[in-house]
Amino acid sequence: MSMVERPTVRHLAARTHPEIYRPLVDAALLRVGEFCGADLRGLQRALAPIEVERGGGRLSLGPWGYVEEALCRARPLVMGARLREALGCGWFTYFMEGGADRYEGHALIEDAGALSMDADVWGVPLFLEAYPEEAWPFLRQQAYVGGFDEDVVGLWRRPGGYSSLCHAHPEGFWVLGYDAVDFVERAAARLDWVEAGDQSLGGAALLSA
Repeated sequence: MSMVERPTVRHLAARTHPEIYRPLVDAALLRVGEFCGADLRGLQRALAPIEVERGGGRLSLGPWGYVEEALCRARPLVMGARLREALGCGWFTYFMEGGADRYEGHALIEDAGALSMDADVWGVPLFLEAYPEEAWPFLRQQAYVGGFDEDVVGLWRRPGGYSSLCHAHPEGFWVLGYDAVDFVERAAARLDWVEAGDQSLGGAALLSA
């Protein structure tokens, strides 16, 4: 078995890595800004100061804190009638006005107690064969943001282009709902559909996709 197939749980899974989310979230928000005709350089400058680092601060614990802060900074540049019409009223409100506590998956990543780790950082290897086979594509990507011992929580970049927050355990594999990146990318994808002239997917359908 190669080293890629034997990542270390405590070194990779039990530490937060919000930096893997930042470029993906920023890219989706820049797509939103492009659709709205926003000043993209101004949007980049607005996003740049947000702290993404390990530590005890709320924003450093997971991607939802970063998304919430990024949306707060992006709103003055992208909010307007064109975005509201393109996303649909319900999705526009959910995307632009909701707090992070309303998003699915928020508590799963933002809980500092669940992510704390002061034991041996090297731990033991994670063997794919110990997990359900459907979890292997997720585990091989090694984009872990939380977990302890045999539990692994992380970002799964799925074949369709979206990402999902997932939880793998030897007894099961679960997709936990909207991931922070998935949440923003769905809004950007909706704008692509609108520009392509496909109005068949409304905000409600997008939320349930």
